[in-house]
Amino acid sequence: MKFSEMYEGESKYLSKKDLPAPRVVTIANVYQETVKSQHGSKQECLVSFTDAGIKPLILNTTNGNTIMYAYGDDPNLLRGKVIELYHDPNVEYPAGTRVGGVRVRIPSGNAPAQQPAPSPGATADNWTYQQALDAVVVAGGTADMLKSRLKGLGMTTWSDDPAKGTAEARVLISSLTATVGEAGDEIPF
Repeated sequence: MKFSEMYEGESKYLSKKDLPAPRVVTIANVYQETVKSQHGSKQECLVSFTDAGIKPLILNTTNGNTIMYAYGDDPNLLRGKVIELYHDPNVEYPAGTRVGGVRVRIPSGNAPAQQPAPSPGATADNWTYQQALDAVVVAGGTADMLKSRLKGLGMTTWSDDPAKGTAEARVLISSLTATVGEAGDEIPF
């Protein structure tokens, strides 16, 4: 085992090893959480995404500034904004020690990711409850809407069946984002 591998345990936050290739993602939420680091606990700004399989990103100053300069200084207005995440091997920490890390850039045209739709049953495509909730909220839904649908499936906790919960969240999101017919079209009742 190499020294570099000894300290790279599984994390619930996004890291350079989670990005073998750049990935365009949509911001679901920006929030603060106390994160435990090697140097003790501290309050960090985090960004979660609507895209399946993407862990929350601990937002450092460089990445935060990139997002702020593109989209403004109000984190409440970032929902639905598109960014690209990538591994930059030239990131230094502490200054002068090249370790690599996650960087953010704004994709040209701010176009949403054109990735194939994930298959609901695949483990890598299952969302956590928070990811599902964030995606539903971005689509205009509420926590109560999601909980009601999950209870209708007989689920009492997300861990009962994450694949089923993820699939139902996607159905809800689709229904929330479906377009209504043109003015004058009849709406069947």
